[in-house]
Amino acid sequence: KDPANVPLWRKYNLDHLSRTYPAGGRVDSSNYNPIAAWSLGCQMVALNFQTDDSAMVLNDGRFRENGGCGYVLRPRSTFPMNEDRNSCKGRVMLRIRVLAAACLPKPNGDIAGEVIDPFVVVRVHDMIDSVKVDGSGSSPKTKVIKDLAGMSITGAKNSVVKDITDKSNVIKRSISHQVEILETTERKTDTVKDNGFCPQWDDSEVFSFTVSFPDVAMLQIVVMDDDGGGLLDDTVCKAAIPVSCLRQGYRSVRLNDQYGSQHGPFGFARLLLDVSIEPCP
Repeated sequence: KDPANVPLWRKYNLDHLSRTYPAGGRVDSSNYNPIAAWSLGCQMVALNFQTDDSAMVLNDGRFRENGGCGYVLRPRSTFPMNEDRNSCKGRVMLRIRVLAAACLPKPNGDIAGEVIDPFVVVRVHDMIDSVKVDGSGSSPKTKVIKDLAGMSITGAKNSVVKDITDKSNVIKRSISHQVEILETTERKTDTVKDNGFCPQWDDSEVFSFTVSFPDVAMLQIVVMDDDGGGLLDDTVCKAAIPVSCLRQGYRSVRLNDQYGSQHGPFGFARLLLDVSIEPCP
């Protein structure tokens, strides 16, 4: 929906209660990216829990930060009176290096089957802050995912948001405005052949991500089984961590199954990362 209205929604949610939910047109029970609603300051963000997609992984990771009690504080960047929210002080450079994994299960937790060929997908879901979009359609950011579309919002008498249909439509509405939209940046490691017990990525490169809103952004990790690329690749296990909860150094990440649990063959699945976080220069 129209990114130019983001400040209006943040102001509205200072003294109003808003609930977002998947639009009625999502007959396949798909979900929108909840980061869009969280960044608007919406207090209740509903999802289709029956669908084990990326949105549910992000939701599970967000609410693990407080021990799973069911509530988290709103990010500071959602309060318009925060004078530092648009400054470079809050931006950080996140560097992730995938080192090794241990006890990776087979896809779907199967007991029998061939040995997996794992590779790791690292994604950072963030908001782009104050991006100027010019008439040519160019933008300083790439791989932008506009997932405000397909999200319904209740709480206002007259909705001030409009559907985003494609990139050109956004450009038409945003030539003279500063806009905020979702960005997902994705990086992948190489494939380790026939090793799900203790794969290592000795020559893995350092993945660098510029994070504009660390209190909203999420780090998503997905371990895949390389079956030839594309739709043939199977998801092995995954995890999501709020960027604000990341700690620097060598860190072991517990990996979950498609439902967010660590039972059975997923009980010992781990991923070893080297994490570095520095303020934006």
